[in-house]
Amino acid sequence: MRLLIPLFSIFAAGYSHFEDANCSKTKECIFVPPGCEKSNSCVMKFSYKAVGDDTTEMELFSSNNDPTNNYVAVGFSKDASMGNDHVTQCVFPDNGQPEAHLSFNFGKSNSPPTEPADLDFETNSLKVIHAHKMDGGFYCHISQKSSKPVRQYAPDLDTEHTIFLVRGKARRPRDLGIHTLDPNAPDFPFISNNQLNVGHFSEEQTPSEAPNEPNSPEVPSSPGPMNATAAAPPSHPGKPDGWFDLPTKHFLIKLHGALMISAWLFFVALAILSARYLREHFPSSNPGGLKWWFHLHRIFNVSAVFLILVSTALIFVAKEFNWTGPVASNTYQANSSPGSVHSLVGTIAILVAIIQPIMSMLRCAPDTGARPIFNWSHRILGIFGLICALVAVVIAGNSFVGLWSDSNWSFSIVIFYIVIFIAALIGFEILSFMKVKQNKSSDLELHKRNGHHYDDRGHMRSRQSYPKKSMYGTLVLYIIFGLFAACLCTALCIMLLI
Repeated sequence: MRLLIPLFSIFAAGYSHFEDANCSKTKECIFVPPGCEKSNSCVMKFSYKAVGDDTTEMELFSSNNDPTNNYVAVGFSKDASMGNDHVTQCVFPDNGQPEAHLSFNFGKSNSPPTEPADLDFETNSLKVIHAHKMDGGFYCHISQKSSKPVRQYAPDLDTEHTIFLVRGKARRPRDLGIHTLDPNAPDFPFISNNQLNVGHFSEEQTPSEAPNEPNSPEVPSSPGPMNATAAAPPSHPGKPDGWFDLPTKHFLIKLHGALMISAWLFFVALAILSARYLREHFPSSNPGGLKWWFHLHRIFNVSAVFLILVSTALIFVAKEFNWTGPVASNTYQANSSPGSVHSLVGTIAILVAIIQPIMSMLRCAPDTGARPIFNWSHRILGIFGLICALVAVVIAGNSFVGLWSDSNWSFSIVIFYIVIFIAALIGFEILSFMKVKQNKSSDLELHKRNGHHYDDRGHMRSRQSYPKKSMYGTLVLYIIFGLFAACLCTALCIMLLI
């Protein structure tokens, strides 16, 4: 009897796979790429059949071209673009049984249900009939009840939808990673050419042709890009759907990220540090009548603003001037999604970058009583803008996994940069404290062309001499951090663009 149980399990697993021979007979099928079933080289397979008035059985198969992939999902959309889509996913945890769940794409971010009513509906409407993972891929057979009326996380399956087939990496069964956005990548989603009704079987719905004879178990011999011939065609043959084709949009988004990273993590960071910690360096050298720290501060900021403006133009063009941030009419889940928050904090950072140079041009003279207002406003606004930019970069590194060649490394590098930046600030402050302690003065000075020095209250002060050790230490730390920031920005840009 003990031997019968494992034998039965092996027998069941052997016959629990995608049966191509039943396509267009007892079920409808989609093969990716189309026609791959004839050569047994499919990257993905999807089938559906109605088994009752409100229940549909679906099969999902994906080849295992990337061993780190652990989920396969089907999306139900009203159009051929991602956003506001119902998703049914089958996830294979490393240490656990396969699980099926419902989720929803708020904009470009996937979100699981959290309300008790939605979780109860998922439990009662979605069942795993059989699922297993093997060397050649993973297979999932599920049944799902249609929701009438449509719920936030459950679609009415008995209506027409554009079908998305997606595979990728999930951190947890309810936490899907964003799939690749590169149309040439093997894991780019399949998008059905026509809208299909998976809630009933119809002779008129023939997304595939049944093979003449059954195929062997689904282990593709030559997996290729999912989108080899699978992507939905543009409305006008030979022309892109929208301003640009998908590869161009994808490149513009990546270039936007690379320029923003360079602007904020390198140029803005060094501009802030030069204004804060290099004011007393090279006191006898005044090129153009201005201190070296001011030249550095201005050059870095002008460079940053230029890159930020170009980057902003690129992302608006890539998104065809559609706002992807929070909107009053959207749900809380949509407005709090990573993509929405990224757009919001990124926009705030951009506005700060534009306002700062305007404030600088309108600043009052150093010896006026209103100068401290400008000083503190300029500092606080600059720090706030940098924080917003860092938050946007962290979200991109953590959530926009499809943009990076290695999303795990990209997020780790961003966090490493923030840690080192904070450590550098602590080091700068220690050196400044040592300098101030030895000179018994804590006021930062501003230099005017007539040679006078003023503190933050606008009072004129005499020239100070500072200890060389702390001065050299500050300069060396500044150079080291600049080289560090340049290296990390270069690494992040390479991971985006290559």
